[in-house]
Amino acid sequence: MTPYSLEASFHNHFSFLLHQFGFSIVEESYNQVMGNAVIVFAKPPTCIEVVKDRGQILVKLGDERLGSREWIEFSKAVQFLSGIPGQVYCFPSDYNDETEDAQVSHVPALMQQHCTLLLSGEMTIMQLREAMKAQREQELREHFESFTVNSDSEGST
Repeated sequence: MTPYSLEASFHNHFSFLLHQFGFSIVEESYNQVMGNAVIVFAKPPTCIEVVKDRGQILVKLGDERLGSREWIEFSKAVQFLSGIPGQVYCFPSDYNDETEDAQVSHVPALMQQHCTLLLSGEMTIMQLREAMKAQREQELREHFESFTVNSDSEGST
């Protein structure tokens, strides 16, 4: 039996980005001592950063014109694109025994299910950022309007 390799797991589970969507690997780093890793896929202008840090697999979606601090956290993108709130990642905890490979394989399944517009280039990260911003602004307006309606009705009683 071949020993588990995070590098092999990343390459295996994310190979669809290379073969189906034309991404390439532009950065790759594995720290065997600490167990951390970073792999960045790019198909200009879209970038996808997959990180293993402190036992968790995390992903950010970005545009090469933006600094990485402005990239979108994958879970927020999936929640927005799917319309389904809640937990996106599978993290190991005292309550489950999620293996590292299970964490890694979970993310590509979500990408293929909810992010094909981004992966294919039909939607850019910049368009996604704007749509998410517009939705947040609408939610805030509705939230504040509810205070106005409530305070108006309380004042008339």
